[in-house]
Amino acid sequence: MANLSLLGSDGSAERTVELPDVPVTVGGPGSDRVLPGLASGTLRFHVAEGLVERPAGSAELRVDGRTVERASLADGLVIEWAGLRLRFESEATLDQVALPPAPAPEAWQRLKAGLLAEMGRADKKAAKRWQEAVVAGSFNSAAAAAEINAASGVPDEDPALVERAGRLGRDLLMQPTLRGARGAARATRQAGRNVFAYALTQLVIVLFFAFVFSIGLLVARFQGVELDGFLDSVLDVVLFRG
Repeated sequence: MANLSLLGSDGSAERTVELPDVPVTVGGPGSDRVLPGLASGTLRFHVAEGLVERPAGSAELRVDGRTVERASLADGLVIEWAGLRLRFESEATLDQVALPPAPAPEAWQRLKAGLLAEMGRADKKAAKRWQEAVVAGSFNSAAAAAEINAASGVPDEDPALVERAGRLGRDLLMQPTLRGARGAARATRQAGRNVFAYALTQLVIVLFFAFVFSIGLLVARFQGVELDGFLDSVLDVVLFRG
């Protein structure tokens, strides 16, 4: 892997693209790596072979003030092509540069702080201070996220944190389906299922007690208990007979 930097007028890198070891084209639209400001044209880089070449019909390729069809790639090589100045940097050079880790997006930092508080993994002092700030009306989302995340020391790739963020993402994804006509239809179906389940449960309970009552009557009749008078009195109550 190597890098190709587009240099500005002051020699600083305005844009950098990665060059893999496999052959890759760099240039205008249709190239593997598109550079801004080019309507057409392309260069072909063979990093593994240490070579850059100009395909037929493309703009002139100049190295060290000479026009060439191809050139050997060397660390720090600057080439001029299609009005651009490009600097090649080898993998060895990139490995020597200790690049600081890219900061996580601000939106994730704020969400992470809230998730840590919800999960009980946020630093207690920091979380309490910002909870009080919310009540007092002086809450600052960015400052709260920065302090809570720094004090808590939980990495972004923590498995439990990632899993909770995934579940929250799933819930938020489904929120639109719970609003409007679709949400009302879903709620109606759920309510219907609940009513049916409740009615079925009550029916099972009634049938169970009816079965137990019938068994009781059979046992009593088997033991010689006269039930005619009892049954007549039950019918009188049920049918409201005097």
